[in-house]
Amino acid sequence: MVMPHQTADEALIRSIGNNLPNSMLYQVIRKPDGSRKFAYVSDAVRRFYGCSPAEAMADASLIYSRVVEEDQLRVWNEEEDAHRRFSTFSTEVRMKNPAGDIRWSYFASSPRRLEDGSTCWDGIEIDITERKQVEETLLQQAEELTVLKELGREVNATLSLDDTISAGLRGMLKAVRPDIAFLFLRQGDRMILQNVLPSNARLHMENIPEHRAGECICGLAITENKPLFSLNIFDDSRCTWEECKQSGIKSFAALPLRDAEKAFGVIGLASETIRNFEKQAVFLETLAGQVSVALVNARLFHKVQQELTERRRIEDALRNLSSRQNALLSAIPDIIMEVNADKVYTWANQAGLAFFGKDVIGKEASFYFEGEQETYSTVQPLFNGREDVVYLESLQRRADGQKRLLAWWCRVLKDEKGNVTGALSSARDITEQKSLEKQLLQAQKMESIGRLAGGVAHDFNNMLQSILGHSDLALGDIEDDHPLHENLMEIRKAASRSAELTRQLLAFARKQTVSPIVLDLNDTVTGMLKMLRRIIGEDIELIWKPGANLWPVKIDPTQVDQILANLGVNARDAITGVGILTIEVENIFLDETYLDDHAGFVPGDYIRLSVSDDGCGMDKDVLRNIFDPFFTTKEVGKGTGLGLATVYGIVKQNNGWINVYSEPDKGTIFNIYLPRAPYKTKALPPKKDAKPAKGTETVLFVEDDDSILQLGAAILKRFGYTVFTARSPGEALSLVRKQTGTIHLLITDVVMPGMNGRDLRNKIAALRPEIKVLFMSGYTANIIAHQGILESDVHFLQKPFSVNNLAAKVREVLEKK
Repeated sequence: MVMPHQTADEALIRSIGNNLPNSMLYQVIRKPDGSRKFAYVSDAVRRFYGCSPAEAMADASLIYSRVVEEDQLRVWNEEEDAHRRFSTFSTEVRMKNPAGDIRWSYFASSPRRLEDGSTCWDGIEIDITERKQVEETLLQQAEELTVLKELGREVNATLSLDDTISAGLRGMLKAVRPDIAFLFLRQGDRMILQNVLPSNARLHMENIPEHRAGECICGLAITENKPLFSLNIFDDSRCTWEECKQSGIKSFAALPLRDAEKAFGVIGLASETIRNFEKQAVFLETLAGQVSVALVNARLFHKVQQELTERRRIEDALRNLSSRQNALLSAIPDIIMEVNADKVYTWANQAGLAFFGKDVIGKEASFYFEGEQETYSTVQPLFNGREDVVYLESLQRRADGQKRLLAWWCRVLKDEKGNVTGALSSARDITEQKSLEKQLLQAQKMESIGRLAGGVAHDFNNMLQSILGHSDLALGDIEDDHPLHENLMEIRKAASRSAELTRQLLAFARKQTVSPIVLDLNDTVTGMLKMLRRIIGEDIELIWKPGANLWPVKIDPTQVDQILANLGVNARDAITGVGILTIEVENIFLDETYLDDHAGFVPGDYIRLSVSDDGCGMDKDVLRNIFDPFFTTKEVGKGTGLGLATVYGIVKQNNGWINVYSEPDKGTIFNIYLPRAPYKTKALPPKKDAKPAKGTETVLFVEDDDSILQLGAAILKRFGYTVFTARSPGEALSLVRKQTGTIHLLITDVVMPGMNGRDLRNKIAALRPEIKVLFMSGYTANIIAHQGILESDVHFLQKPFSVNNLAAKVREVLEKK
């Protein structure tokens, strides 16, 4: 239709419009009542809408009806708004082609008023479908890039294999929006399902069967190493999973996960509606590639973590082993040291560091040697390759400067090639052990002497008893001017000296029978000073220093006399010409510090008795043997060698300790430590008169030696007693049973065949409870005394005894209440 009054310009424009590619010119008249009618359309209407210009101008709906339904309201409102404002109208809208396809058009028109009040809109429609497709492609590519970046960020944000798998599946759900996403990893021919998302999907991990590579679409994607797509799994023979079909899945995509072009897993994407995943094949492969890289990194990290974990486990185990070894080596009290091939210390345990000092590492072993040693020559075979253990003893210097004797056990160290690298040694401080061994040796010597003394004492004292007793009886029967008096006195002196020798042996061996009492050592020493001055002579000055507030001691006072007499004789023999002998007593407390240098000592309160002289002194060789029995430096015939041994035995018998300090030409000091007694002192028994009183009581005298039996009976009868004699315990018991009169006193030998004196006393006491008992013996063998110490209620007479000794002791026992 040509509008009235068409100008030449308008005709020209319409002519051009009919030849524009992808564009259509149009004029649409809007009546005042709102109706629309095309006044002109160019020939492009045929291509755009499939009708002629005349048909379009006759029926405007042929064009307006092609607007996509979703866009119609928007376009209508935009036209109304432009009409109301009488302004230019433009819009982009989707239109349907005659074939039913959707295309994009751009509309632009300008209004002008017509004379009848209508509005003419001169416009143009341009097909912008290609541009829109380009824009959509660019937009999709931009979105895909964004998705790839987000996916890359998420899957690479962790190196945990499980977290990477979950992140990859979440990224797939977000980017592609399938209904279900899951992932398999290949292990040999098996495909192990790792995860399924979303967690509420109808297809769960529990109902996805285990299958092998090459089975179903996922398995084929792995073996063929390429993405596979199925538009409808119900029509796809490759899909053999009935569980997938039963869960409502229709379309499917299987994307292999690759490492160096080799598939190690697959991502499955499923849609419950028909969907052509293959259109996004490139994008999907790119996404799968991102996940592959992340999984390769995670698997590598997991492998490295496993290796590191195993390495840490091994390192922890080694550390624990080392810690246990160090703890064990630290707990071991023995010294453990390691030296290199140059005998330089390279390692030490705690005991070794404590002994040698923390600066021991780096020092040669010989740095700590004391005196000349053959240690290096002894261990040299180890450094020559010998592999057995070498034992040696070496005197070495401790960190505090003390010299200590170490026992070493040494073994060679070699490297893997068998080359000697050094030696590992353990050591033990045996200083105290050696001291104890010496003490044990001394004790064994004393025990041997004790056995000898005990074996000899009984019979020997019986013989001496007979000699002394008969000498006393004979001397009592003659006058002093009798020709035999002098001979008898010499016999008696010889017997007395022999008895004293036996007593010294028993004292040394701690077999001497004694009666200890609690006494004040000041009083006891004071009472001995007069005799001691006679022993040492006028040329030696005796200095006595009593102790203040002296603690009591428990000892037999005769033993104190023996100690002082023997030490006095020793001092006298050590002093040439004039000299000084000093005796001093004092209270002293000995603590743990003193014990460090005196093995076997018990800490506590002691009374120290010091006897010192300024004589010639002694060297180390003499000091080592000073207490040995029969050891003497005197000329033959000048000494028995039992004086100091006797002192040692007495001190030990009383739980004491003795130390000697001496150097040549510097004198000697003996320090005797006697333990403090927890009782008050008792007054010493008064001295008896020279001639004991007589008696009239009845005495039973039991002795297995006929000579002693006869002698004892004779002595007792001389002093007025009625005497019954028995040669054996059995005979004594028989006599007691037969005798109807009172028997006041039982005198019995201690050591007898068949029954000892103690058992005899017990049996007779059962028959005669009132009877008193006096034991006699040359050696008690601990029958009536524990370790030679008598109980306070036991009366004892040491053989050999004199006539007066026996008479006085009998009177003492009978008169005791």
